[in-house]
Amino acid sequence: MKGYIRRYTILLLAAAISAGTIYYASHNITLKKSSGKSLPQLWKEALRGEYGAPEYESIDKNKPLKEQTVIFEMAGRTFKMPKVYIQSNLGGKRKITGINLVYVMPDFTSMGDFKSREEYMKSFNARDHSHMLLQDKAITTPIKQIIMNKEKGGRLTKYEGNHFGLEKYIDFDDPRHLNIKYDDTYIEKDENGEVISFISCSPDGEVIYPGCRHIFTDKGLRYSIYFNKAKYLPTWREHRKKAIEFIDSFEIKKPEKQEKARNE
Repeated sequence: MKGYIRRYTILLLAAAISAGTIYYASHNITLKKSSGKSLPQLWKEALRGEYGAPEYESIDKNKPLKEQTVIFEMAGRTFKMPKVYIQSNLGGKRKITGINLVYVMPDFTSMGDFKSREEYMKSFNARDHSHMLLQDKAITTPIKQIIMNKEKGGRLTKYEGNHFGLEKYIDFDDPRHLNIKYDDTYIEKDENGEVISFISCSPDGEVIYPGCRHIFTDKGLRYSIYFNKAKYLPTWREHRKKAIEFIDSFEIKKPEKQEKARNE
């Protein structure tokens, strides 16, 4: 089981860097050139050296996976989560501001649930393996501000109409004339026209399997969930709902009186 999960590490670490994770990308890590090693391998080694192995690697395969958990606090909420989902190294910390998770769509099952390599590869080839960066909303840039920055920076240059209930914009700005296609942006607005979430997706044809990152907030947390574009973008609402339910399922609820006092 560990082998199946470990195979996914390089992809997630690269995604974590591009997503701006506070655990990995907020610190300067010098990647030295090394003969015979690819950049993803260097990333993996540098991050492990700086932050340690991910929590899932401490799993005892002879014990039930769901019983091997860690407790952490984030955004005033407390969670008890199985290690099998946790890509970050928490270093024994109880209070954190962000965490990387891995899981299998569409039902957010764990990488450890596969009974065989054949099942694992079938799911992998179906583009169901996914990941999430979860952060305390208080430390992040407001979503509305991110979209405003994109507009000011010329990153939303052409409106493509309504797609799946979202406003789609294509970025054609290429000042260096490098023939680079930047991510498409799909913006969600409420009934008052206010931006409440957005999805960034690789343009079709740029990579073999285009993916998307949906950025949204819920109950004090900022979610950045990744999924395969062709397979899951049309039903993005469903997967946002499932992501929220997934995280909520691990929350240790406070006694009703404490919760009421906190909200008053």
